[in-house]
Amino acid sequence: MYVEQRVSNRLQAISDPTTFPAEVSDLWHPLVTGAAAWGTRCYSTAIAVNKQWFEFLQRRIKADWEMPERLMSCSTPYEAWSLQVGFLQRAVTDYQKELTHLAKLGVVKTAARGD
Repeated sequence: MYVEQRVSNRLQAISDPTTFPAEVSDLWHPLVTGAAAWGTRCYSTAIAVNKQWFEFLQRRIKADWEMPERLMSCSTPYEAWSLQVGFLQRAVTDYQKELTHLAKLGVVKTAARGD
């Protein structure tokens, strides 16, 4: 009943040309405020995810840059092959862990805000 009365009052007020702009503003205010808050939360989540991703890339690039030097120090083909296999396995594991962490980070940040 309360909601119906409130909607009826607003509809009557909107039909009055002198109160129309204020009433429209009042109707849209919760939506605009909510959209702004949602946008801020999305932006902060994106920043956190991107920060984590770039920190991860810094660590991986360091490992990538060290690989050629380590490869050149190998004395046998088997040693080089073992080094490459270990490097690739470590890279795959690192990327899997990081992507899982990023997914959790996005979910946790979103869930903490109730989205």
